[in-house]
Amino acid sequence: MALPRLKSDDAIAAALKTAGAQVDTFALTQTIPIESAQLEQMRQRLASGYYAWVVLSSWRAAQAVLPQLNSLALAPASAPTRLAVVGQSTAEWVNSHCALKPTLVGAGSAAKLLEVFPTPPTATTAAASTVATPTICLPQSQLAAPTLAQGLSQLGWQVDAVATYTTNPLPQLAPHLKTQWQAGAWDAVVVTAGSSAQALLQLLGPPPEKTAVVSIGQSTTARCHELGLRVDATAATPRAEHITQAIINLFKAKDFS
Repeated sequence: MALPRLKSDDAIAAALKTAGAQVDTFALTQTIPIESAQLEQMRQRLASGYYAWVVLSSWRAAQAVLPQLNSLALAPASAPTRLAVVGQSTAEWVNSHCALKPTLVGAGSAAKLLEVFPTPPTATTAAASTVATPTICLPQSQLAAPTLAQGLSQLGWQVDAVATYTTNPLPQLAPHLKTQWQAGAWDAVVVTAGSSAQALLQLLGPPPEKTAVVSIGQSTTARCHELGLRVDATAATPRAEHITQAIINLFKAKDFS
């Protein structure tokens, strides 16, 4: 198995190894933080308790506002800012690193979180009706699909969405990786995000016929299709057990011997 990402204590790699796979991990992309006046304003507003909710789609987004989230947990306001995360993997990172704990955890995608996300409170008095619409803090990748921001807006929230990082392909890879890739050395590759799909095609090229492509989530699969990258199976969520099961099901259905 090829798992093109480098992450300490990688749950996906561990689950695949437990299932009996040999897993090779390597990076295809690099994450670049984005500092801006908009992000600094978001941090100030967050620390002041301005936001009704913070919505996180990844642990990297959480990193950009972690000190402010911790300060909110230590000094809760009368109307506390609540925290929602898209999936269990992000929730686990937040629970390990952040004093402010998630109130709402989605089922692994923006669409699933939107299904259970509340609408803004309804004004009950004339005075309350003049108050501005409650605002959501949405730090995210510069490459994020508009699904989450648009969906929250459609629910009636004001959304303050700010790019806090981006992901670019590495300038180059070790030559042996491309040689192994072209030779079909891996039975399958796990594509974790749209940015990884783009980097894979740019740095390694299309997958050999014998190498199955397993994508995480429908949004990643959609991006793969846009790029012309074949997808053989899609894991329903980023959970390690769901990815492992998607691969097991694929290998059972096809002969990769």
